[in-house]
Amino acid sequence: MRESGVLLAIDAGGSHTRAVVVSADAECLGYGASTGGNATAVGADRALAALTEAASAALTSAAIRPDDVRRVVLAAAGEEYLLDGRAVARALAVPAAEYTRAPDILAMYHSAAVEPAGVALVAGTGAIAGRFRDLVIERTVDGTGWLLGDRGSGFWIGRKVARAVAADLNGAGEPTDLTRLVIEELGLGPTEGDRSQRLRALVSWVYDGQPVRLARLAPLAFRAEAADDTAAAITAEAEEALAGTLRLVRDGHDELPVVLGGSVVVKGLFGPGRSSGGALTRELAVADVRIAHDGVAGAAIVGLLRGRAVVDRDTLARLTRSIEELRGRA
Repeated sequence: MRESGVLLAIDAGGSHTRAVVVSADAECLGYGASTGGNATAVGADRALAALTEAASAALTSAAIRPDDVRRVVLAAAGEEYLLDGRAVARALAVPAAEYTRAPDILAMYHSAAVEPAGVALVAGTGAIAGRFRDLVIERTVDGTGWLLGDRGSGFWIGRKVARAVAADLNGAGEPTDLTRLVIEELGLGPTEGDRSQRLRALVSWVYDGQPVRLARLAPLAFRAEAADDTAAAITAEAEEALAGTLRLVRDGHDELPVVLGGSVVVKGLFGPGRSSGGALTRELAVADVRIAHDGVAGAAIVGLLRGRAVVDRDTLARLTRSIEELRGRA
């Protein structure tokens, strides 16, 4: 069954891309997912392929043709010139659609909040904080990528894990249980094997692929931190960095809601069973905190707001519920 005038919203992250087809009354009609769609992280060709795959799956599950799409919202980090609107429109074959590029952090914010003014901190593969008012970013802090910043991000933590393991294997650093976990995670051979051989295997893995895949090692730091001083120091430093980023972007606007997103925050720092009381917890002590698990609902909310729809908490709840129902069937 076809429905005209629908919205196609895409949330393209460093590790995952998600797409939804949404009706004018904020019901999710279709859902699709693919690999990372951040062009800066994975390259323009791979990013465009991921967007196309996720969007095609969402349109197919909704039984909607591309020429029925009225608006496309792409929420993405990375340099916009690498993936311009014309290239996206051609790849998605949506000739009648109005295209909007939205910052990924704005989409993450609106995945958990409908207030026109607020703050978000996102730490997944990368890390950034932003303050918003009426779909306009008033200020951002960090988000400068793996070479220049993203302090406290999954890549940032993963690189510190890899460096600690390399130092251990090389005899230049302290012994750490991260070594065993990394060897097992990457399949580098027996944990009790020749250490120089394990080191060479680690070096090959690090340098043979995209740098951002070091984010894969970040969860190991949280897994080991309770019993390993090296891992605990890494996660504590990450939390201090993210607390500092958030403090700068709030800049005295403590009354605004704060949305937290990204795997480092949601699954790591505030993950199940982890003790609270760190730097980020202290920074948020009196804040109105919300959690967003990804930015795809917020990308759709941005599209609805751009189309002058009335959006309230019930709208967001209805949209989120219908997305989760379709996600569960995908």
